[in-house]
Amino acid sequence: MSSNLGIPNDPVGQATGPSPFRFTIRSREFIIYQISDAELETIAASGNSLDLTLFGLCAGAFISLLITVTTVSIPGARAFAAYVSATIIAALATAFFGWRGIRKYIASQKGLEKLRSENPPRLAHE
Repeated sequence: MSSNLGIPNDPVGQATGPSPFRFTIRSREFIIYQISDAELETIAASGNSLDLTLFGLCAGAFISLLITVTTVSIPGARAFAAYVSATIIAALATAFFGWRGIRKYIASQKGLEKLRSENPPRLAHE
């Protein structure tokens, strides 16, 4: 339906001209899954895997570089400075990803405890 001026009427009836917006209402569907406690633990643990992987990678690089700097005679000041810089960067990255991994682990454990406290186990006949 349109007004006398050929402008479509707003569904609410408050528009005075054509609207630059287009509203589309879409229905949503919520699917609820029942999962076991072990599956819930697996889901919570999987979100932390990237940080722990990067932690392990950086820790390995740090150890390798540290051993190289302390045991090998590196010729040239620039090469030695590059190895020392890489060792410091690897140490900082190891600390950063380790900190993030621990923080995410604690947050996931708190989330699990919150879910468990809000949703106590029920018997099958309830």
